[in-house]
Amino acid sequence: LAAPALSHTNVAEAEKILTTLVNREHVTAAAIYKGNTLFAQYPSNANAAAFPASPQPGDHSEIDFKAGNLVVFHEINTAGAPMGSVYLKSDLHEIREQMERYAAFFIWFILATAGITYFLSKRLQKSISDPIVQLAKTARTVSAEKNYSLRAAKQGRAELGELTDNFNEMLAQIQQRDVILHKINDNLEKRVQERTRDLEAEIAERKRAEAALHDQFTRTKLLNQITHAISERQDLESVLYVVLRQLEDHLAVDLGLVCLFE
Repeated sequence: LAAPALSHTNVAEAEKILTTLVNREHVTAAAIYKGNTLFAQYPSNANAAAFPASPQPGDHSEIDFKAGNLVVFHEINTAGAPMGSVYLKSDLHEIREQMERYAAFFIWFILATAGITYFLSKRLQKSISDPIVQLAKTARTVSAEKNYSLRAAKQGRAELGELTDNFNEMLAQIQQRDVILHKINDNLEKRVQERTRDLEAEIAERKRAEAALHDQFTRTKLLNQITHAISERQDLESVLYVVLRQLEDHLAVDLGLVCLFE
């Protein structure tokens, strides 16, 4: 837009173009240069010293954070040849406002994402964590009580439901094996008890037989001793005395008498 005003050296037209910046409250100064000479300025009553003496070559922009200004130079070309430049000076309030809006949007996006993530995690926890916790509780109860008849409640479908079914099937197989082992154990205990009774009866019978044999042996020994003692005596009184003495020594005799029938 400024090229025709520069071509015809129309300062009024150039200033009119610059006055369109009145609605841009953040633009504090603007100017049009013809070559290296200040041609038109905005605001028109500003001191010429407030503008650069000559424009920067080509397109150039610079941000001065200390002064809080943004300076832009844009080259005006006609038929491919540089004709002049446009100078704009703006404060950084607009940039700050945009950054604040971006920051507010970013914070809102983070909060919304966190809320959605929390909501989804709660739902996923109910559908994923709860069945796993239920399986863990059932496993602890079975391990502590040795009760293989317990079953985990099936929650959900797909992989978790299949996991619960496999866990319950494992418990059923363990329970079946436990029942079989209990039956085998009971049968073994019965057989051991029967065998123990038989052994006890056999031992008692052997003891009785040994006692009877010992009594018989004792009697035989006593008879041999009496016979041997008699063979050494000739008179009847001596014989009877020896027999009575042997009976008193080997039998529980409190008083022994030999009576002769006359």
